[in-house]
Amino acid sequence: MPAHQGDVFLEFVVDYDAYDGSDNASAYCAEQQCRFFFMGLVRDGFLVKAIEIGKDGWTIDDVLVHDAHASSNFLHQQLAMMDGHDLPLAVGVIRDVEAPTYNDGVSQQVEEVRARKGFTSLRDMILAGDTWTVE
Repeated sequence: MPAHQGDVFLEFVVDYDAYDGSDNASAYCAEQQCRFFFMGLVRDGFLVKAIEIGKDGWTIDDVLVHDAHASSNFLHQQLAMMDGHDLPLAVGVIRDVEAPTYNDGVSQQVEEVRARKGFTSLRDMILAGDTWTVE
C-alpha cells in the first residue's frame, strides 16, 4: 500500500526558448540541450505555492498530496481557483464526495416544513389561523 492516499500534483515543464513547434520535442531537446524540471505545490501558510522540485531544498516528499474525497473543501477550493498564471491550472477531479445535490437538499427542506406546518399549498397557509377583512 502506498504511503499516502490521494494524488500528487506535478507539472512537467520544459525550459527552452526556441522550440520550433514540431511534434518531436524529445529529439529537438536532445539536440538543443533543453532543461527539464518538475514543479509541485506545497502549503504556504493557508495558501499553496508552486515550487521546483530539486531546487532550494524542495523534494518530492514536500509536495502537497491532494485527496479528492476529503470532507473539507478548503484545499479543493484553492485548487479550483488556480488560473494558470501565478499557479498552474489544476485539471482532473478536484472534489469527489458523497453529498446531497442542491435540488435534493431544497426538496428535503420543503418536505420537512410541509410536514411540520401541515400546509400543502400557499393558499392553505394564507387561510390558516386568524384572518380579517379590511374595509
